[in-house]
Amino acid sequence: MSLSLKDSSYESLSLDIGEVLFTKGENASFLYILEFGHVGIFNVSSNKRIIPMFSKLDSGVIGEDCVLQEEPVYNYYAVALKPSKLIKIPASEVHMYLSSSADWLENILFELSGRIKNTASLLVKHNIYDDRLNNSSEFLSEELAVLRLAIKD
Repeated sequence: MSLSLKDSSYESLSLDIGEVLFTKGENASFLYILEFGHVGIFNVSSNKRIIPMFSKLDSGVIGEDCVLQEEPVYNYYAVALKPSKLIKIPASEVHMYLSSSADWLENILFELSGRIKNTASLLVKHNIYDDRLNNSSEFLSEELAVLRLAIKD
């Protein structure tokens, strides 16, 4: 199997504004490579406050920390804030490549993803928002409206 993202075996995914890439608690079956667009990554506190985690604009990896957990579930929501195109990398392939690498590499990545999960849950549990924690990813009011609509039950 090829490690190249140009490999035609990887599925491409297009999202319109407001489309949900994944929701919190969903099985983390894929990690996503953003080719272009804007995807907001956030959590929702118990009082329904949107807590920005980070956003990806025109490039980046989304969901990698969730795929690498012992129990792979997404720990946050991911919603398109602009039309976006992503490449889906199956979690099974990520694990296959990691299992063929040095044990310490896989251990480090699992440890880091666990720390990210713990930090994210503490932020939500205590309703913490701090610009320094999310690379100034505060969402604009129109982006917040898109996010709220996307997660409405």
